[in-house]
Amino acid sequence: METTDRISELPDGLIHHIFSFLDITDVLQTCTLSRRWRYLWLSLPTIKIDDFNIWDEDDDFVSFNRFINFVDRLLLLRDSSSEIQTFKLVWGNVTVYLHDLALQYDVSSRLASWIMAAVKHNLQELITYIFVDQTIKLPGSLFSCKSLTKLEFSGGSRYLTDLVLPNITVYSFPRLRYLALMRVSLLGDESLTILNTLNPTIAPMVN
Repeated sequence: METTDRISELPDGLIHHIFSFLDITDVLQTCTLSRRWRYLWLSLPTIKIDDFNIWDEDDDFVSFNRFINFVDRLLLLRDSSSEIQTFKLVWGNVTVYLHDLALQYDVSSRLASWIMAAVKHNLQELITYIFVDQTIKLPGSLFSCKSLTKLEFSGGSRYLTDLVLPNITVYSFPRLRYLALMRVSLLGDESLTILNTLNPTIAPMVN
């Protein structure tokens, strides 16, 4: 008796919607179930990455490098014509890795490169949880992203994360509706101005 693969017959948009509820590691595993699904992750509009899902309990060094390489390749191999609706990045173990391995690593630079790569895909929502004691400098391209509707950044570890904004006094977010900066200490020019015609909802900020 011949069976019909009805799941593979679903339109890409519906499959992408189903994938949007999953962490990217689960999405990649699911893509092995069907030949037609194999490359759908390249154009996935919702990307959720949590370093805990790439954690090797026996080797912190392997876990640290595996996560960095994973995110690098995920953004590098992405379909250049596809847009990113939501990019959620959770890097919760970075401070533990750096401390236990006695490593010096520029977390800020790596994070900025990932954000800039996402912005190139008309990023709409950026949600970042990065628990690190280092100073983080967000890239200037993020603050001129015309497609951005939501920006949420949560730092902190034992102390607040120092967050450095680009050296400009006017930030233009023509579509921004939600802004939240949590467990951070803002460094730099205190006279910044946010230009936005939609009057975004500003979540409570911890300074």
